[in-house]
Amino acid sequence: MNKNNIRLFDQESINWLTGVKYLKQCGMTVEDIKTYVDLCLKGGSTFVSAIKSFFKAKRDRSS
Repeated sequence: MNKNNIRLFDQESINWLTGVKYLKQCGMTVEDIKTYVDLCLKGGSTFVSAIKSFFKAKRDRSS
């Protein structure tokens, strides 16, 4: 926060907030968004397949 108690965000934080906003607008629950963020933060060599599986499961549940 600055001297006027206004929150200051760096670009990375703004990117996360924007992403969460879009996921919420797509109908994701807070729990699903948390799972997605956890997968992103975990990263690693299995990241892409984990994210694909996550979205496939999400799609299958909504069909």
